[in-house]
Amino acid sequence: MWLFLHGFLGQKEDWDPLLSHLPSSIKAKAIDLPGHGELPMVEDLAEEVATKQKNASVIVGYSAGGRLALEMKARFPKRFGKVMALSTHPGLHSIEEREKRWKKDLEWATLLENIPFDEWLRLWYNQPLFASLKKDPHFPAMLERRKKQNPEALVQFLLAFSLSKKSPPELFPDTVFISGALDLHYAKLYRKLTSSKEIPDAGHALHIEKPKECAELLIRSAQ
Repeated sequence: MWLFLHGFLGQKEDWDPLLSHLPSSIKAKAIDLPGHGELPMVEDLAEEVATKQKNASVIVGYSAGGRLALEMKARFPKRFGKVMALSTHPGLHSIEEREKRWKKDLEWATLLENIPFDEWLRLWYNQPLFASLKKDPHFPAMLERRKKQNPEALVQFLLAFSLSKKSPPELFPDTVFISGALDLHYAKLYRKLTSSKEIPDAGHALHIEKPKECAELLIRSAQ
């Protein structure tokens, strides 16, 4: 089974366009992460998801979902196979980097607690990271799904699963990192890794912007 994990703010429905391009021979399952949809936040995300999902031959994770996939593989290597991490940070090594990231996450969390959710979403997606996503025809429907999320649970997720709080995970040799070519930050970051691939004309949310191309690359990378 292939298990698909969305990122911060996401829902399992984010994967629907990509899943439609997978062959019927691949059994795929997308789930909502704790702190999203109807699910409350939990203390140990990796333990919670691993307990419910048991095992998977492939885990595909986007952004925070990719970090969760890497952690699940590191902690439960016999139960989970290849990890394919989309737009996923491989980890911060220095104290200075972690402090900077924590400050940024805390600012977003504080803002989320103090302004209307619609306004917060507007500010979040105005970040340069999502410039190409906002031009995508899937964006309006995706944004409407985001508005149904629980802001309080999102604050808990953002702070508890902050990149600043996680040590860089063990990277197994068969792990594949995939970025969008328009996402210059991650494209540059991944050039330092031994196993990385790019989707042309895609930004950070490559699975939404280029679902067909992303699905085809996942299939090739799994072989």
